[in-house]
Amino acid sequence: MRSSPAARLRNPTPAGKRCISHPLPVLRDATQPRRSPIRRSGNGPRRAFVLILVHLAIAAHIVHWQLTGWTVSPVEPSESMQTLELGFMNAGFIFLAAALLSTLIFGRFFCGWGCHIVALQDLCGWIMKKCGVRPKPFRSRLLVYAPLALALYMFVWPTVKRLGVDPLLARHWPEGFLWFGRSTPFPPEGFTNHMMTESFWATFAPPLIAVPFLLLCGFATVYFLGAKGFCTYGCPYGGLFGPIDRLSTGRIVVNHDLCERCGHCTAVCTSNVRVHEEIHEYGMVVNPGCMKCMDCVSVCPNEALAFKFAKPSIIKGKPRTARPKRVFDLRPAEEVGLAVILLGAFVSVRGAYGAVPMLMAAGFAGCFAFLMWKLWRMFRDENVRGLVLQLKRNGRWTRAGMGFAAVMVGLAALVVHTGIVNYHRARADAHYELAAIRKESLLLPGAPALPESTRVLAERGLDHYQTAASWRRGGLGLLDDDRSLLRAALLALASGKPGDTEDMLRLVARRRGGGDELTADLARVMLVRDPGRVEEAIALLQTTLEKHPEYWSVRQDLAGWRMARGEVDIAADEAARALTLIPDGWKHAEARARTRLTLARLLEAQGKPEDALAEYQRAVADRPRSAVMRENLAAAKFRLAKDLPGAITEMRAAVALSPGSAGMHHRLGQLLLMNGDRDDAIATFRTARKLDVSGSLDWLGVAQRLREAGLMTTAEELLAPR
Repeated sequence: MRSSPAARLRNPTPAGKRCISHPLPVLRDATQPRRSPIRRSGNGPRRAFVLILVHLAIAAHIVHWQLTGWTVSPVEPSESMQTLELGFMNAGFIFLAAALLSTLIFGRFFCGWGCHIVALQDLCGWIMKKCGVRPKPFRSRLLVYAPLALALYMFVWPTVKRLGVDPLLARHWPEGFLWFGRSTPFPPEGFTNHMMTESFWATFAPPLIAVPFLLLCGFATVYFLGAKGFCTYGCPYGGLFGPIDRLSTGRIVVNHDLCERCGHCTAVCTSNVRVHEEIHEYGMVVNPGCMKCMDCVSVCPNEALAFKFAKPSIIKGKPRTARPKRVFDLRPAEEVGLAVILLGAFVSVRGAYGAVPMLMAAGFAGCFAFLMWKLWRMFRDENVRGLVLQLKRNGRWTRAGMGFAAVMVGLAALVVHTGIVNYHRARADAHYELAAIRKESLLLPGAPALPESTRVLAERGLDHYQTAASWRRGGLGLLDDDRSLLRAALLALASGKPGDTEDMLRLVARRRGGGDELTADLARVMLVRDPGRVEEAIALLQTTLEKHPEYWSVRQDLAGWRMARGEVDIAADEAARALTLIPDGWKHAEARARTRLTLARLLEAQGKPEDALAEYQRAVADRPRSAVMRENLAAAKFRLAKDLPGAITEMRAAVALSPGSAGMHHRLGQLLLMNGDRDDAIATFRTARKLDVSGSLDWLGVAQRLREAGLMTTAEELLAPR
């Protein structure tokens, strides 16, 4: 086990390596006078209660989504990335903005009293303390900037790349997109309201990742890096809060007349702040790592500390005597080396096999860098102790040290191997996104051939995916991930290899135990590979629907084949029977609504317009917040009931639910023009033209109708090149 703080003060490090300016009097030796024991912090239970309430609120949020299928978007700061990159104004962005503002006023109270990761670290530290383990804080000059770098990467770099780097690449080095990827264009409609969501878990890692995440970002980071180790070396939000805290006027201040420099404040600080030094020299705590847990205030025997508004630490002024000398574990050269290791480990494991989220990768990188430093010290120092083992004694490696070195060499090799696999997967993803292949264009009968440049991109991307595949499939990787398999399957289809596509889709189907869209795609690929396999494809669809009547994509494709064969009645009966088998509840609402759309089209084909319109209305009742259902009902009202005002009402509702859809604005404009609402129609067409970045909509037809209505200028405006 690591030496205690008292032992380190009694046996100081040789001069020139570490310097402690103000030893803690509370950690006394036998020659010092006895002082009063440290009392328990009264704020500890209060903070624990608040953090429990935070977790109960998180649980209630999840339960509300599970019960209703519709809830406030995740109150998670990382959701701000969607706001900055896609224009989604969500609860996470509002929450982060509020947290940053509160930090500017009060300091880092949110970190200490509202962060679930801080609660996890405090819990892990408490458990370790009960087990007799007291982790020592790892102190680095350079690695403390890792959270700020990660914050800039998350919240600043995407905008810089989209506005600055991508235009430069497009003009001077188009091949660079194959290395750095192309940014998603900011939506033409600007910021849109996403405060409520049905896809609550869409941006989170799978639940199974929660266990290793808790072990890594909780126990591992606390044990290796000290209390609040993840906050110090891995949290991107702390990377924002820290600099802002320097501007905050909310500070822990001292009354020098009452302070006797007992050191109790530093002894209880879980943020690794040397409180007794800072209050002595500056009259307040100036370290931006202070999370305002208020334990120091609570345990002060003379009540010399208090939270007050004072000048920001950035203008703290000169120290009263001498500037406290910081205590660091690393030499400058070691700082640089560990920074390189940390960055390399983060890049290597982030997103590995489609499973490692960014924050988990940051926690792993910090722990890995620390362990590599321990391994380096085994070559440098005479005596090295790590974990609970003596690794080196009197210049000789112990058996434990040999075992630790072997494990670290293996772990380093695994990190390098994962980095190589991740490199090929990243290159493959860049080729995939640059090719921009639409799946429908390859699966539709008689689809036109792809351009040669697109085919070349597909072949190169497929080569990288095959290199990153698992060793069982001839690649370098240890595992396959479904996302890469599905992307590789599409690139294989674009490369003229439908057999490989079918094999990969079947592999994903076995791994997932089936899938709606996956099965439908597999049947289509079978026909692309051999048009004579119609009966086999239909049998696959029928067998799948017998087990999963809720698979609406499969139902839609089977109905299409039935209609092509003149079996409309059979298809309608199958769809009607499926509706009786699909379970109730919001989790199957999409399946019910989509199956109703299929049934409605079949009823139309049977010449039953009233029944068809009723099914379209029931589909909307099942999914009232679906723009697709509203759009289909609008078309049905116009087509079947000749109800133009009703169609416009439903189409307006669809546009409100999907304000970024150029096609929906386009169709609404046509309905408004037919209804004589010329001004509204023109405004709607202009919005649609702005949103139609690809120019795929029929503007010639719209221009002709506008000319017929006497709106010549507007017609020419919509046809004008951008």
